[in-house]
This record gives sequence, C-alpha cells and structure tokens, in this order.
Amino acid sequence: MEHRLRKRPPVRLKVDLVKQGQVVGSSCTTDISGEGMGIKPYGLELRTGEIVDVNLPRPISSVSDQHLCPVAVHKGSDLIGLMFITNS
Repeated sequence: MEHRLRKRPPVRLKVDLVKQGQVVGSSCTTDISGEGMGIKPYGLELRTGEIVDVNLPRPISSVSDQHLCPVAVHKGSDLIGLMFITNS
C-alpha cells in the first residue's frame, strides 16, 4: 500500500527512462505530483529501490523541473510508483 502526502492528478505523458546515460525504456505516466509519479510497467526492467532519470516532455505545474531523478518505491503488474529525490 502506498502512502502519499497529496493526491496525484492524472497526467498522461510519454517518458523515457534513463540509467547511466542510456535510455532503457519508455513508458506512459498515469499521474504526477510534486512528490512522485506513477508509470505503466510496459515490460520495464526496473526494481524497487532502483534510481532512474526521467525527462518530462513538457512542464507540469506541480513539478519544479522537467529532469527528474526518482526512485522506484512500488512495482506492480499494472503500475510502477516513483518517488522524486530532492536535494533539500
């Protein structure tokens, strides 16, 4: 069960996931907030606790940057939950 501080509004965007400078897959977001996002698994090789880079194709009002560095906190058959890592 995921615990969130705020609701994640539905947002559908195609995003690429990058590890060590290489695109390792593409996905579609399901929702995004300032704390994290959900993406569809689409056969991605992503483990819980793994960190990836994600570039959003356009600005999202609830997210401060288009280049994100989230950690996978949940992986299910229909959703991967990513939590943003911040320097603050």
